[in-house]
Amino acid sequence: MGIGLAFLAALFDSFKGVFSKRSVQVTDEYVASWGYRLVALILLLPLLLFFEFKITDPIFWLAVVVSGGLNVVATIFVMKALKYSDLSKMAPLATLTPLFILA
Repeated sequence: MGIGLAFLAALFDSFKGVFSKRSVQVTDEYVASWGYRLVALILLLPLLLFFEFKITDPIFWLAVVVSGGLNVVATIFVMKALKYSDLSKMAPLATLTPLFILA
């Protein structure tokens, strides 16, 4: 099951790049970034009904806000890069993002 899920994750990640490139060709990169995050929010928000969170630590909420802000900025930069560059040049750079986060 794990191999199947890994395959699906890789497949959907490749579709994400293709659909993002197509969306920035049709619309503004800010609108494409907003739509990308809004679709994820709409798909993931119902999951909150099935899980109970009891997090009261203010450091957690600070980390959530900072991480959310950085992800928004990163998404806008990726969409701008996709708008002005080929997907074949941008995809290898996007796969290095976890390396930059860990460094």
